[in-house]
Amino acid sequence: MVEGNKLEFVKKIRYITDYFLLKIPLPRINPNIISGLSILTSLIFILVVKHSSALGCALLVMTLFLDWLDGLVARRYNLSSEEGYMVDVTSDRLSEGIIFIPFFVAWFYLFALNNILTIYSFTRKRHVVLPLRHIFLVYFIINYL
Repeated sequence: MVEGNKLEFVKKIRYITDYFLLKIPLPRINPNIISGLSILTSLIFILVVKHSSALGCALLVMTLFLDWLDGLVARRYNLSSEEGYMVDVTSDRLSEGIIFIPFFVAWFYLFALNNILTIYSFTRKRHVVLPLRHIFLVYFIINYL
């Protein structure tokens, strides 16, 4: 299970986007470092969100961009691995947990559900999670910008 057994529609979208995106110049960097940077941008988010909603929103977008970029770099340079998949999924859950700290009550149950789905994904070798950070970005834009 290098990156989990993704749902069919996700595979189709990935195939189409990768066809174009893997042709653009990408940095040859360890994808795990990029995953770590997404955790860092999540930490910065909770430090600035109360002071600047716009900067908070930009950091959410940056976090999602980094999450997308780590997989793209791994596929581009054939660096996909079981360890990389585990690092990616773990950094995703850490990032969610960090981002939801200021919004704890409202998002805690979805975060808990996503952790259960992650464990299920590992045991069943089928990637099933909620795109919580994407949903949260929409929520944040609607309510805070």
